[in-house]
Amino acid sequence: TEAKEKYKERSGEIEPIFGILKTRGHLRQFYLRSKEKVEIEIKLASIAFNIGKLGALLASN
Repeated sequence: TEAKEKYKERSGEIEPIFGILKTRGHLRQFYLRSKEKVEIEIKLASIAFNIGKLGALLASN
């Protein structure tokens, strides 16, 4: 079905990032409690990940 195809595409793009954040980003457990605080923690980890990717991209050019 169309939904399965979309999920298949997404899993190849998004899931590896979660794996990297868990292993290198130390996000195996959250340090804060409450949904809002956990969302902030995930967003900060994602921002740090993107800054690292941007730095690697700029260094390669």
